[in-house]
Amino acid sequence: MGAGMNKTELQIRRDLFRRELKALESITVECFTCQHYATAHGPTCSMFNATPPADVVKTGCDEWIHDPIPF
Repeated sequence: MGAGMNKTELQIRRDLFRRELKALESITVECFTCQHYATAHGPTCSMFNATPPADVVKTGCDEWIHDPIPF
C-alpha cells in the first residue's frame, strides 16, 4: 500500500472507496448503457451493425463498453 497512514486518512480513503464502489454498482450492464448502442435508425449495435437479440439487450455482450453519457 506504500506510505503509512493515520486513522483519519484511513477513514477518508474508506469513505472514498465506498462512494466509488456505490457508483460502479449502480451501472447496469445492458445494451442501453453501451457505447455501441444507437437508436437513430432503430435499435442497433454499431459493433455488429445489427439489432441485438432481446436476451442480449437485457445483459449486454462481451463487447459492452460503458457509456457514461447516454445521449
